[in-house]
Amino acid sequence: MRLQVARMVMPEDAEARRLVDQFLSKSKPGTVRQLVAYAQSADPTVSEMRILKVVDALREVGRISLNPPEFESFSRFFLDASWNSNFWTVFVVATASGFLSLSANRFPWSLSEILLGVLLIFYLPGRSFLRIFLRGERVQPVERLVLEIATSIVLVMLLGLLLNFGGLGLFSATALSSLMVFNLLLALSGAYSDYSAGRTA
Repeated sequence: MRLQVARMVMPEDAEARRLVDQFLSKSKPGTVRQLVAYAQSADPTVSEMRILKVVDALREVGRISLNPPEFESFSRFFLDASWNSNFWTVFVVATASGFLSLSANRFPWSLSEILLGVLLIFYLPGRSFLRIFLRGERVQPVERLVLEIATSIVLVMLLGLLLNFGGLGLFSATALSSLMVFNLLLALSGAYSDYSAGRTA
């Protein structure tokens, strides 16, 4: 996170606040990690949690703003899992679903396959799709979950219709591979959308 300094307001933790103020008095904005390292090198008794509480209090009152880091290229953003967690979540679930579908259909694996399949069908398509089109919208978590599930159902039904009428048919192999590719393409589009907007994943 990049730190940008605004007006002066004092939170309660005096020692942590003093260290944060020393860091912010520098001319060049820094990152939260640099701030924590600076404060702990100056006074090892000040915990990271205390520093983060001061940073959060200053952010709430408008003294500082936290901005995502500026990536030089999409490839750097794409490979940074801390900022692009949505794509890597979809990638892990899709890959695990593919491997489990090839494994023996016995109890622990069949249960895992069902759980991953539910995620792949009823949650991840809508999540990736809404990341592209609901950027910046303030939606309550429960409303967002309902939207993600409903959107996933609609998208998977449309994909099934395309497969059925496109001549590929609804066989398990084609359905699973198409669903995996579809989810990965949506997640990749969402990652590029996040990168273009300069916001977190």
